[in-house]
Amino acid sequence: MISFSHRPPRAKGQNSVINCTISIIGSGRGIPFSIMKVKPAIARLFDNKAERFKGDLPENAILDAVEAKIKRIYALELQKGNKPTAKELKTLYLTEGNQVATTYEEVSEEHLHFTELREGKDLGHRSIETYHVYYKTFLNYLADTKNKGISIEKISIPLLKGYERLLIGKKYSQEHIKKSVRYVISVLRFAVNNGFLKHNQLSEYQFEWYSKSV
Repeated sequence: MISFSHRPPRAKGQNSVINCTISIIGSGRGIPFSIMKVKPAIARLFDNKAERFKGDLPENAILDAVEAKIKRIYALELQKGNKPTAKELKTLYLTEGNQVATTYEEVSEEHLHFTELREGKDLGHRSIETYHVYYKTFLNYLADTKNKGISIEKISIPLLKGYERLLIGKKYSQEHIKKSVRYVISVLRFAVNNGFLKHNQLSEYQFEWYSKSV
């Protein structure tokens, strides 16, 4: 059994956490883990009874994807003759179950897909096109620096610093540079929220032109 719940923030104004709990009959208590953080305005739309957000929100697509992936992993384990516990299934979801998306490019493709689902909801067509530009530009940078196919875990602050300096050298506006860099950081945040990565190693990134973390 897979269920989703809303965990209120510890302090007012902070983001809320949406948990997924895996329960298997005969394997003890359910095992919860965090799958995404949402802003207060979105958190208020979470229906604990329905275990979904009210309305046609992109966050529901993420919940559906998480549930489908866990069920698929569990079915594969049963086919192998294994009967994983809830804890083991969680571990498989966070590690082995995500081997199909371990490179930055693979995770960023999935991130872009979920971004596209937001078109006509909280994002317009022009915004989606801009995200495509950010997506392609960073992949080109990885290819040019011989980092094509790099693991999501190896996207480092020095690597992103090189990207920012490249954009600065090309005389892009500070706003464009900031959004381009933050797009990469958002891909890693997406990776953490969806179990592809344990932590976002770019969360303390500092921009070149002012001392303020993202």
